[in-house]
Amino acid sequence: MNVVNRWHTEFEDYTNSEIRLLIDELIHDANEREIMYMVLCDGKTYEYIAEQVGMHPSHLGKVIRKNKRRLLAHINELNVLRKPTANRLVAKINDAV
Repeated sequence: MNVVNRWHTEFEDYTNSEIRLLIDELIHDANEREIMYMVLCDGKTYEYIAEQVGMHPSHLGKVIRKNKRRLLAHINELNVLRKPTANRLVAKINDAV
């Protein structure tokens, strides 16, 4: 279970471990990775994170939006890739019956 707050519900179906793996894989900047951990896994507020990393909250919002787009694009790509595979598997099962 994760602590994703109401502003980041796109990630509520994923565990913190899964979210951390995605962040590790897709976000190469160490500071931005830490920011995304705090937002998506720890449920910290923008104000708290901005203070911790020494960034203005409005700039922090831009960093978070940019990285959320990257994470969600990857998730959507995975879902698109899985769907045809699942459809082929269902078709194979139906053909066998």
